[in-house]
Amino acid sequence: MINEAYELLLVMEMNGFHLDLSVCNKILMGLCELNQGREAKRLFNIMIKKGAASKLASFTYLVNI
Repeated sequence: MINEAYELLLVMEMNGFHLDLSVCNKILMGLCELNQGREAKRLFNIMIKKGAASKLASFTYLVNI
């Protein structure tokens, strides 16, 4: 299920939708829990680019991979 949410988020981002920090963090946490570090890092980089990675929690999820 997290993979589908991640893919939907990427499609939304490509179509110009605003990334919501809480949704991104939930997906980021799910990707990390599933040991999908590459996808988590990709999402985190998108979040930084879009200005949505302003919370420490976002970075904390990645550190725990």
